[in-house]
Amino acid sequence: MKVTSDTVESSATVAVDPERVRIVLPEDFALPQDGVSIRWPDPPLAQERRMQEFKVHAAIAYARANGLNRMIIDSPRPRLGIIACGKAYLDVRQALDDLGIDEAHAAEIGLRLFKVGMPWPLEADSVRHFAEGLEEILVVEEKRQIIEYQLKEMLYNWREDVRPRVVGKFDESGEWPVPHSQWLLPPTSELTPALVARAIAARIGRFHTSEKIRERLAFLEAKKRPWPSRAWRCCAHPTSAPAARTTSPPRCRKAAAPWAASAATSWRCGWGATPSPSRRWAAKAPPGSAPRRTAARSTFSPTWATAPTTTPASSPSVRPSPPG
Repeated sequence: MKVTSDTVESSATVAVDPERVRIVLPEDFALPQDGVSIRWPDPPLAQERRMQEFKVHAAIAYARANGLNRMIIDSPRPRLGIIACGKAYLDVRQALDDLGIDEAHAAEIGLRLFKVGMPWPLEADSVRHFAEGLEEILVVEEKRQIIEYQLKEMLYNWREDVRPRVVGKFDESGEWPVPHSQWLLPPTSELTPALVARAIAARIGRFHTSEKIRERLAFLEAKKRPWPSRAWRCCAHPTSAPAARTTSPPRCRKAAAPWAASAATSWRCGWGATPSPSRRWAAKAPPGSAPRRTAARSTFSPTWATAPTTTPASSPSVRPSPPG
């Protein structure tokens, strides 16, 4: 089970009405007389034959009959197609919103959006219908290239006059192995709408010029500049002066010196500069086994009090409003 923060830190109300889904049984596929279910005894070779000859094709026929993979946005003159599944599809929708691309603008650009409901095995008929007339397909998916590899296999032997270029984790440059800094959509960590928006804008910019998209992308890049992180805030005293709107070094009201970084300390205020043992360990430790702090913390002088301080880069006090 793939668990991402977007999935775990969310909730939803789900309708469980049995009539909410109308299942269509495929009519273009005939099941074997003994069915496709596992049974006893079931030798391994029989299972393998049933899987390769029937079960995979039955799943593809079911996806085709019930429209599990479908076109969401179309254009009268399509040039760029985006295909995505699951959380990556939601990232694409958010990225399009951030770039100011609605259905009308997508039709003007020549943009198609295809949503995959069953990533494996990928149903070929709907995918080839989606690919017709496109110059390029951008595959947006988390982690490994499950959809991208199947898509390339389906289109490889297609006619050259209708076969689009396919990009996803990296572009068409063909360099392999690809340096991590040159991944178009990295396979590590998780995708974000900002990463997806940057990739979409880069591919659109190859054949379409839009001032609105450039302004939106510039705004997203400006938002990406972080406010001073928690490292510049006092970890122990929420009453300390915030550093977000100041240009001078932040100072904890109870720390001995402005926050600084050195090889021997972490990015913390004077109270947390020296890692202290837990209370349970300190209570059980024999006298003299480790230094213990006393209640007179106001006299505590960290070892890095004389270290040169560093000043965080100042951030704008007023965030810009999005263009458009």
